Amino acid sequence: LWDVHKGKCGICGDAWALKEPRPYEDGGKYGRGVVGRTYKSGQEIVVRIFIVANHVVYFEFKLCPEQDGVKADQACLDKHPIAMADGSGYRYTLPGNNKGGARSIWTWRFCLLGQNHQLL
Repeated sequence: LWDVHKGKCGICGDAWALKEPRPYEDGGKYGRGVVGRTYKSGQEIVVRIFIVANHVVYFEFKLCPEQDGVKADQACLDKHPIAMADGSGYRYTLPGNNKGGARSIWTWRFCLLGQNHQLL
């Protein structure tokens, strides 16, 4: 699918070619508006990701503010990247020499700046 859609996927990880709303997006099969967590500006959060195979990728995390009239779309997400708590930026690249083997768990700390956010 990388070649077909140039690496694009839906904002919640769904296949790009699916009709909107995609299953995990607001209004989709699983996107029912249930708030899983609420974060406050300046709060530090811990993110853990289980990696099955390291293809020397990077991760970026973004949250769109929960406001009336604001649609969670790629443009909104791009305006609200989440900074890493150590001040090193917004992108974490996995090391190419994954010494944890084919399967590893990576942990990062992020600091939420700006407005309060809710994670659906």
